[in-house]
Amino acid sequence: MDCNVTGSSEGTSKDPKFPLLDYFKYAVFPEIEKLTGTGGRFFGYTPVLQGDNAGLHKDAKFSKFVCNYCNSKGWVWEPQGPQMPHINVLDLAVFPAMSRRHSHLSCSLHGTRVMKEDKIWNTAVDVWKDLPSSKITNAFNLAKRVADKIVATRGGNDFLSGGNGTIHSGVRSDFIDTEDGNMRRDGVHVPFVSSNQESIQTNPMELLNNIKVPCEEKVDAKGSISI
Repeated sequence: MDCNVTGSSEGTSKDPKFPLLDYFKYAVFPEIEKLTGTGGRFFGYTPVLQGDNAGLHKDAKFSKFVCNYCNSKGWVWEPQGPQMPHINVLDLAVFPAMSRRHSHLSCSLHGTRVMKEDKIWNTAVDVWKDLPSSKITNAFNLAKRVADKIVATRGGNDFLSGGNGTIHSGVRSDFIDTEDGNMRRDGVHVPFVSSNQESIQTNPMELLNNIKVPCEEKVDAKGSISI
């Protein structure tokens, strides 16, 4: 069924909507809890959810629900600046990477024929499933460096203009891709610091102290993951 996406409105029986509030409540958050909870692949991490401040994400009811939920779990909700695609990790790097992979996969499967909607969607799902975590992690690192350039130019984008203008910031030369993201080549660890002072920061080691881990299992307490 085709319907409009909203922040919290469910619409009516004649004009149904797809509310992000319900999607986060019943789909997104439970999956994050599975990943970061006891026995999860990323147990001990602090999830960081980074909204892009689109109109739907600024819906008062949705925003209040997300903030309260994250605070109660010790997670962090870090909205990005609106109308700034060059520091939005999706527009900046994730979507372009998926677009290139989608075009390549589509051509390999269907040649140059025009694809129907269901095939376009299924191909996009396959691309997302196979997208390395390092691509997303690199996007966050790039966004941080682009933001630093914006600050250095006092809010401008002069660094993008001219013959030497570029958005590239040496991320791939400074970081090594890993299975779960990446790591700095120089081995320096930069601790996560939230700009949201109301967020409850969870110490992974406190979680580890409260769980008995069999000798053959190894739990790696990390800092944070970004969703």
